[in-house]
Amino acid sequence: MLGIRVRTEDGRSRDRLTAGELAALVRRIGGAGDRFVVVERLPDVPDVYVQVWHEEGGAYTLEHRDGDPERHFTTTVDAPGPVAKALTGWARSAGGWDAGLAWERLTFPQEATDGEGSQEMEDAQASPLTLAFAELEAAGITARENFACCRACGLAEIGGAGEPDARGFVFLTSEPYRDASLLYGGFDGSAQTTAAIGREVVAGLERRGLSVVWDGDPGSAITVRTPAANGAPGGA
Repeated sequence: MLGIRVRTEDGRSRDRLTAGELAALVRRIGGAGDRFVVVERLPDVPDVYVQVWHEEGGAYTLEHRDGDPERHFTTTVDAPGPVAKALTGWARSAGGWDAGLAWERLTFPQEATDGEGSQEMEDAQASPLTLAFAELEAAGITARENFACCRACGLAEIGGAGEPDARGFVFLTSEPYRDASLLYGGFDGSAQTTAAIGREVVAGLERRGLSVVWDGDPGSAITVRTPAANGAPGGA
């Protein structure tokens, strides 16, 4: 047994899995509503974890954090085997568990400081994405920019971020991406609700003149093409 707690997108939490059980979870993820595994130590150590995100047909995004945000790293892996090996090594505190993977440090935007007139300036310079999110929020969809450090944490936390009667959610994490990759869905876990929220989000974004890429599949993220010139989040 490994001294870990494992959380998955379906809301389940499992303690002290075997290496084989952990590997099986890694091989399983990829479908709608079942895209990530977060592994924490037992007893819990704040801000220390390793996690993997995978959508069917894509690569595995593996991350680990060791306390401060400056100690948050990410890499991309093509197959589940090396991911399961790394998670197991981390769980066992094995020396060199992270060797052989091309890790990069994640950087997060600094929070804006408060100041006189700052709200008026924010309103005047609000990006189309910010305005679209405000309209979605008013329509009963919890909408957040720069929410949580990563997709897995965001999906775990978004339920408590908005109004109790919210119909669904959409958010953009603090992870750096060239384009804005939005996560969305309902709170009932159904693909039908997720697709309906997705359509509403896309319509709201397009009303603000944003270029949106989405295939209508509730298991696919919504991508917003965000050139730096329009002021929306995204890399150069």
